[in-house]
Amino acid sequence: MTQIDLTLTELEQGWHQSADYFSCNYCDAHFACDQVFPVDDAFYPAERMIQHHLQTAHPDATHLLIQTANSIINPNRN
Repeated sequence: MTQIDLTLTELEQGWHQSADYFSCNYCDAHFACDQVFPVDDAFYPAERMIQHHLQTAHPDATHLLIQTANSIINPNRN
């Protein structure tokens, strides 16, 4: 999926869902919908895990969102 295929909500939240995965918009991280993931002393379902991933791996998501929006609006601009 390219950035242009994402909805506004998906761009704002930083992740998107396919039939099988919750996937990060900023990197290749993805979490299978039918699995749970251990973090510290807890287990998270995939939707909570993608949110945890964004908070820990991409804490400056607002900046990333602006960069993403700029790349969509001005795809040939350096």
